[in-house]
Amino acid sequence: MENGHNGQLPKHTLPKYQILGYPQSDVQFQIDLKAKTLFLIDLDQGGRSLTNDMNNALCRLIHYQRVEGQPVKLNEFTIFYSDSTGTVDGVRVSFGLMGSLSHSFYSVSIYDLTRNGGSRNSGSGLK
Repeated sequence: MENGHNGQLPKHTLPKYQILGYPQSDVQFQIDLKAKTLFLIDLDQGGRSLTNDMNNALCRLIHYQRVEGQPVKLNEFTIFYSDSTGTVDGVRVSFGLMGSLSHSFYSVSIYDLTRNGGSRNSGSGLK
């Protein structure tokens, strides 16, 4: 994937917004705007799991990208996420008539094979 980063996309940490008033997921992400690909990583730091906080995390990402001057239409992206056990699945995003975001998960059967001999419970594999 040609992206101007020597084959490696930069990792960003998704900001939290205190106005929400409840624990939020700790999320790192990599985004390729040209290829329209997004990879979300649950950092498992004691907040809500990314799986249980996906709608909020996606809304936070949309806001973050707008602030950075790079608005995204997530329904046009291929989205993957790694949960706290290192299991990778896909996320489909759609928007309702009033702009409300909804999502669904799908299995891509990819596991982090870089740590602990490929155990599904080995963590995210981030270094």
